[in-house]
Amino acid sequence: MATIGVSLAAYAQDSQADTPETSAAPAPESILPGAVRSPSVPATPAAPITDAVTNPSVTIEHSGEAAVLPLGAEPAAAPIMADVGSGGPLPVGFGTGTDSWAGSRGALATELMRHLEAPLASRYGHIALRRLLMTKASLPAGADPLKFVAARAHLLLRMGEAEAAKMVIETVPVSVYDRGLFTVAAQVHLAAIDLAATCPLAQRAIVFSPDSQWPLLSAICSALQGDDSGAALGLDIAQQGGKVNKYDLSIAQQAVTAVAGGGRAGLAPWPVGGLFTSYRVGATYASGQSFPDQALISAPIAVQSWLARSAFVDAETRYKLGWTAAALGTMSAEEFISGWAARGAGLDPRVLAYRPEGLLQKAATATTTGARYNAMRQLWAMGKNERSRMAMWLITSDAAARFPLLPSQTAIAPDLLRSMLMGGRLKDARRWAPIVLASEGDALNKAWPLLYFTDSQVIRPIPKLIEAWLDAQSGTGQNSDIINRRKQMLIASLEGLAPALLTGASISRSSRPDDVSAGSLFIKLADAARRHAKGEVLLLGSLAMGHNWSDVSPGVLKAVLSAYHAVGLDSDARLIAAEAIIMAGG
Repeated sequence: MATIGVSLAAYAQDSQADTPETSAAPAPESILPGAVRSPSVPATPAAPITDAVTNPSVTIEHSGEAAVLPLGAEPAAAPIMADVGSGGPLPVGFGTGTDSWAGSRGALATELMRHLEAPLASRYGHIALRRLLMTKASLPAGADPLKFVAARAHLLLRMGEAEAAKMVIETVPVSVYDRGLFTVAAQVHLAAIDLAATCPLAQRAIVFSPDSQWPLLSAICSALQGDDSGAALGLDIAQQGGKVNKYDLSIAQQAVTAVAGGGRAGLAPWPVGGLFTSYRVGATYASGQSFPDQALISAPIAVQSWLARSAFVDAETRYKLGWTAAALGTMSAEEFISGWAARGAGLDPRVLAYRPEGLLQKAATATTTGARYNAMRQLWAMGKNERSRMAMWLITSDAAARFPLLPSQTAIAPDLLRSMLMGGRLKDARRWAPIVLASEGDALNKAWPLLYFTDSQVIRPIPKLIEAWLDAQSGTGQNSDIINRRKQMLIASLEGLAPALLTGASISRSSRPDDVSAGSLFIKLADAARRHAKGEVLLLGSLAMGHNWSDVSPGVLKAVLSAYHAVGLDSDARLIAAEAIIMAGG
C-alpha cells in the first residue's frame, strides 16, 4: 500500500497550473498542472459493450444505456442530470466561453468528437480544441449529457491530454454514470495513474460489465483497502473467466504485491507487438515499474505525450518523449524548457558542453549575441522532421525572447520571431516591431507576416508589402513547389483572416489557394460558421486540417481560418496562420 500511496502523494504535490500570457492576442500555452500523468487503450478487451469507437491510440466502448443508479437514487439524480455534461474546469477568461456550444447540434458534435482522430496538425489548433473541451458551457441542443461528456473526455485522451480528461470526467457524479461513462472514466483515471479513483467504479461495474479489466482493478482496489483475501479473490475471478491477457494479469499481481508492501513482483516480458492501454500504463507505473525502452519508441504519439508529462516516469524517458508532447501542444514551452534546464543542471560541465542542454544554456547565457544565436541555430538544425522542428523552435523561445533588442540584430529578427511565436511569447515578439519596420529588404520581408499574426494592430500589410514578399520567394525544380506552397499559405491566411488587405495587390493565380468550398466537409464548416456554432467550427476545423502540416492544403487553411474568424476565434486563427507560415518555411 505504501508504494502506490507515496507515488500518488508525490504527484499531488506537483500540481501548480501554468499561467498563460496576457496579451492582445491571448493564446494559453498550457492550462494543465505542471506535470500530467498517463492514459492508453484496453489492449485485449474481453467483451465490448456496444458501439466501439476505435483510434490508432485508443480503443474504448460507448453505450447508450440508461444510467446505472443505486437503489433509491433515481429522484435525487434528476436535478443533477440537468447540469451533467456542461461542466468544465476552465475558469472564466481562459476557456472559449459559456456559449461555446450555442448553435451547435448535439448529436453531430458528439459524433464529431467520437470520431475525430488525433494528433492534430496544428499545435495551436490543439490548444484551441483543448480549451473548448475543457470549458464549462451549456450543452448543445439535443445532446445526450452522458454521451457528450464521455465523448469530450475520450477525445482529450486521444489528444494525449490525460489530466484534462480527468478534470472533465470529475465534473460528473458517479451516481449518474451509464455503462459507457463507466468505461471512459476508468480509462481516464488509469491514464492519470490514479488507481484509487477507479475503485468506486470497479465495485459497481464488476457486477454488470464483462470487461476483463474490472476484476483486475477490483483486486488492486481490495489491496489498497488492506483486504488481502479480497485481492486474492479478485485475481482468482479474473483468471477463471479465461479472458484475461496473461500480461495484464501479471501487472495486477505486481500491483497487489506492491500495495501489500511486498516490493516489486515479477513482471512478464512485454508482449511482441503489445498495445499500450490505460490499464497497463496506470497499474505499471503506479506500482513503480516501467515499460522497455524499445516499446516506448513504438508507442502511439498520444501515449508518448502522456508519459512525457507523468510524475511517475523517469527523467530520461520524459526528456526523450518531451519533444513529442511539446510539439503536440500537451506540454507548454515553459515546461519543456524547464525540463531541459533541470536536466542540464544535473550534468557534469564537461559533458554538458557537448549536449543539446548545453546548447540551450549557451543560447540563454552566452556573453556575445553571435554565440547565443549560433547555439540557437544548432538546436534548430536538430529538428529532422515536422514535429521535431517545431519542438526546437519551442525550446529556444525563451532565449529568443531574452535576446538583446538591437537594430544591429535586425537580420536575424525573423528567426527569433519564429521561435517566439511558436512558444507563445507574443508580447516579446511585438517588441521587435519598431526595429523591423524601420528596416528594409530581406528582414522586413520575412518579419512582417509574423508580426501581423501576433496582433493585427502591430502592422497593417499594404499591397506593396504583400507583393514584395511574393516577389522575394523564388526557386526552381522541386524547390519551386515548396515556394509556391509557401506563397499560397500566406495568401490563404490573409484571405481567411482579412481579405480586404489583398485589395489592390497584384497576385498571380498560382499564388492563390484552390477553392475547397464545394467539399461536403467544408459546406458543413461554412454552415456552422454562419450559425455562429463555435463548438462545431472548432471540431470541423480540426477534422479538416488532419494530422500533419505537410498535408494541409492552402485551400483548407483558408476555409478553416475564415470559419474561426467568423465565430470570433481571431486570436486562435492568427496563431494557426503563423504556425502554418513557419512550418512552410516562411
